[in-house]
Amino acid sequence: MGFIPILLTLAGFILLFGMVVSYSINQKKEQYKAALLGLQQKLVAEPLDKTGDITVLERDIQSLLVTGHPDAQTFKRQLGQIKLLKHQYNELVQTKPYSLVAKLTGQRVI
Repeated sequence: MGFIPILLTLAGFILLFGMVVSYSINQKKEQYKAALLGLQQKLVAEPLDKTGDITVLERDIQSLLVTGHPDAQTFKRQLGQIKLLKHQYNELVQTKPYSLVAKLTGQRVI
């Protein structure tokens, strides 16, 4: 009889841990998508494919740098922030305790 409260507490902790990690992973992914969409709209670039490959945006920013566009440096800075968000998301999904929750919820590396 004494083990039932301990097991219930442990199950509650595991459930809450999974919910918090899942929420954190989803928030990081939404930040990445919002930043990517915002930069894409500012550049008026063609829509990106489903994989989220940002080489098209990099090429557009390089062409703006060559032509001397006044906002090219801010676009380059925003692209750096997007790359950082992508790296943070990928690290979060691959980190050991969080990778189990990511597999259970179907999250994958971008």
